[in-house]
Amino acid sequence: MTIENAFKELFDYLNIYMEIDTEDKKEIYKMFSYDYIKKNIYLEKKGNLTKYLYFTCSGFLQLYIEKDEEIVTTQINCPTRLITAFQSFNSEQPSVESLKAITDVCILKITKEDFVELFHKNQKWSNATRLIYELGQIYNEQRVKNMISMTAEERYLDLLKNRPEIIHNVPVKIIASFLGIRPQSLSRIKKSIL
Repeated sequence: MTIENAFKELFDYLNIYMEIDTEDKKEIYKMFSYDYIKKNIYLEKKGNLTKYLYFTCSGFLQLYIEKDEEIVTTQINCPTRLITAFQSFNSEQPSVESLKAITDVCILKITKEDFVELFHKNQKWSNATRLIYELGQIYNEQRVKNMISMTAEERYLDLLKNRPEIIHNVPVKIIASFLGIRPQSLSRIKKSIL
C-alpha cells in the first residue's frame, strides 16, 4: 500500500466521525508517519513505554500479555482500527502488553506528544478521537461480557459473523488465545460447525 493510499484510508475512516477539510489533512499529514512492518516484528514490547498510537491500513496486529509463560491475546486489530498498548500510551508507564505484527502490516502512527497536540488544537479531531475511544471502550466491555457469558463455540460464531477477516487471515493459535481457549478446542469447534 502506498503512503497516499494509507492516508486516504485514514481520511476515509476519520470522515465517519468528522468532516475533514484541507487544513485538517495538512495537520494530520504532519503528525502521522507511514510504516511498513514485516510479519513477526514487534511494534511495542512489554516493559517499554508505548510511544505510538497506530492506525491499521492493512494486515493484522496482535496485542497480548504473557501469563505463566503463556501468551494471552487481548486484541487483534481493534475494530476502531486504532491500536496500541493503551494503558501505557495513556499513563506513560511501562507496558504490560506487547504489540506484534501477525502478517505484513501497513500502518500510520502518531506519537503521544503529537496526538495530544492535535487533540488540544483541533476541536474536530478532539471530538472524533473521543468518540472513537468511547466506541473502543464499548467494544472491550462487550468482549469481556462475551468471555464471561458465552460458550467457546458462541464466541467463535460471533467472531466468524462479525469479524470474518480474522478467521481467514490469523493463525488458529492466535485466534484460540483471543477466544480464551486452546487451539485443539478451536479445531473441534470448527469441525463440529462444518
